[in-house]
Amino acid sequence: MEEEKEVLVGRKRNRRSGKAEGGGGGGESEHETHIRTERQRRKKMSNMFTSLHALLPLLPAKVDRSTIVNEAVNYIKTLEHTLQTLQKQRIEKLQSGMIVEYETWSSPNVVLNLCGDDAQISVCSPRKPGLLATIFKILEKHKLNVVSAHISSDNCRSLYMIHAHAGGASDEYSEAFSVEEMFKLAVGEMNLWLLSH
Repeated sequence: MEEEKEVLVGRKRNRRSGKAEGGGGGGESEHETHIRTERQRRKKMSNMFTSLHALLPLLPAKVDRSTIVNEAVNYIKTLEHTLQTLQKQRIEKLQSGMIVEYETWSSPNVVLNLCGDDAQISVCSPRKPGLLATIFKILEKHKLNVVSAHISSDNCRSLYMIHAHAGGASDEYSEAFSVEEMFKLAVGEMNLWLLSH
């Protein structure tokens, strides 16, 4: 009877060890595959968050992922609002029969596209600390409102595309300068800053 128990116990042990040995080789391979897949997924997610972070204006260099997602949602809502406003303005101008003239002014680093009270300012420059803050400061100085800003950059250079509106100027300021002159003064100042820094 004792021999029989030992044989049964031995069989159970063999079964368990057999499962561990037989499944261990395959399970280990699957485990390695899972780890590799998970690493690739995390790397891809990290790259996507980095790309998203680079597209968002006014975010500090180090922020957590939830902040990036939150800012992205807010930025998309802002862009949607801007789009609706511009579409509304376009319809109003078309209905009033107003002919809008487009003008372009360019320099080596800055391009200004002007249409009525709105302008698209494109700035391409080697990466310089404080450039975006300086651009906003110059626009504020000339009473020009930033409607939206899109920033893209790589290791060497940055590209800023800014939609600005000249609706915030005081009566005295707007009498002294036309909208075109205000934008040209601002863009000229940006260009000087880029050349001197």
